[in-house]
Amino acid sequence: MLLPQLLKNTTSSPVAAPITQAGSGYIHASGEDEFHHIPLCAPYGIYSIPSENAQALIIPMDNAAVCAGVLSPFNGDFELEPGELRLYSGGGASIVLKNNGDVIINGLTITKNGTILESGANEL
Repeated sequence: MLLPQLLKNTTSSPVAAPITQAGSGYIHASGEDEFHHIPLCAPYGIYSIPSENAQALIIPMDNAAVCAGVLSPFNGDFELEPGELRLYSGGGASIVLKNNGDVIINGLTITKNGTILESGANEL
């Protein structure tokens, strides 16, 4: 319910802007407007620092703004089914939680029963 509450207090429409600097839970972004020291919102237990040039969704409010998220890139390197989750880093590390209970860590598949499949057996 946080996003609808934020949108009630906004004085203008949300904007997408490339991140120019990120760190310590805040970003700076520059688009039609400059945004400085904008706090990042994420689900509880998830903490990340987005890469520079990632497209941030910024919600301007009275005397403040908040980054509601960052556009997730899709480059065709992986396919997810509805209900699956992929965590990834800018350096290429990846964890995929599959609907069948399998976990894929950097291309190595661990089945829900704990069997480790040879690397490449179930690549993304």
